Amino acid sequence: MKCLILAAGYATRLYPLTENFPKPLLEVGGKPILDWLIEDIDATGLVDGYVVISNHKFAPIFENWADKRSDITVLDDGTSSNETRLGAVRDIQFAVDSLGLDEDLLVIAGDNLLSFSLSGFLSFAVGKGTSCVMRYYEPDLAKLRKPGVAQVDDNGLILSMEEKPAEPKSHWCCPPFYFYRRADVPLVAEGIAAGCGIDAPGSFIAWLATRTPVHTWEMPGRRYDIGNLESYEEVKRIFENKKLKKVLTFGVYDMLHIGHLLLFKRAKALGDKLIVAVQDGDYIQKYKPGTEMVYTTDERLYMVSTIRYVDEVVTYKDVDVDIKGIDFDVFAVGQDQNHAGFQRAMQWCREQGKEVVVLARTEGISSTMLRNYSKTK
Repeated sequence: MKCLILAAGYATRLYPLTENFPKPLLEVGGKPILDWLIEDIDATGLVDGYVVISNHKFAPIFENWADKRSDITVLDDGTSSNETRLGAVRDIQFAVDSLGLDEDLLVIAGDNLLSFSLSGFLSFAVGKGTSCVMRYYEPDLAKLRKPGVAQVDDNGLILSMEEKPAEPKSHWCCPPFYFYRRADVPLVAEGIAAGCGIDAPGSFIAWLATRTPVHTWEMPGRRYDIGNLESYEEVKRIFENKKLKKVLTFGVYDMLHIGHLLLFKRAKALGDKLIVAVQDGDYIQKYKPGTEMVYTTDERLYMVSTIRYVDEVVTYKDVDVDIKGIDFDVFAVGQDQNHAGFQRAMQWCREQGKEVVVLARTEGISSTMLRNYSKTK
């Protein structure tokens, strides 16, 4: 899956701040807006490349920012003024045509921030098997006239959608975060030819929903739209005062491998501090007699502590019991950590208002595979 980042606008409402600098690279909480988004998406393990669609004026600035990452491509759409801009939908088509994209796409605006991880949205979309959008409830009628507004059924299926409606038909707003399934990507060109709006990216989704099922995922937190100087200053205050976000993950780590390292990397990207809980060896032997362990508890603690993504290590016995005594904000769970104890721990986290993020496993490697391999040698 590729992530298309819409960043070809000129942000005239933020002049003079953005007159010669792109809005998505403005600093918030010590780093560019795009860094917040990409670090979160990196942590999902579902996206293998990014395409930043820029205008001609700001393309060199984006290229300099992306210089150290081989997985980020910057596309120059050739426009040089707000009056000659292509519009978001035509920029999407420009990227599809330029790179020959033929896969699922995550399409996002590069000037929005979220108080939650996109992992839940991506998991939902992949599970649904349809193109999907996010939604949130907006009670204010005046604010409803600015974004896309959707009518949905009890299963979150879009019944109708309209961009910037004069008379909103519901209170469900759809911000610019979209999942296009592979089969729907060719329909972008068809939508443009059929006359769908090209300026707002939601215009294509509104048209697409009349052709094929499109589902919505209700946001579990807040979206920050940086539209003017006032909103930019507000977001800076929020993120500068943001408390240290602590991420917690559990495991045995007796046969430490590349899958664990990637899990630690993705977990660390979800917050500011990563706490890794390592299961006590004596406890494992007590409840699973005869379990073959390569390393002692102290040795496993030491190995994990030397990994650069890890900030703190602790020991645990029962995940669903010991999790209650640890101070954290996000519970990062491996895709294969699904036994009853982890299920109870995840349920407790949700009841406590803590974020739960399930991280994709690394294919082709596991502790069991390594054990079996070592027995044949």
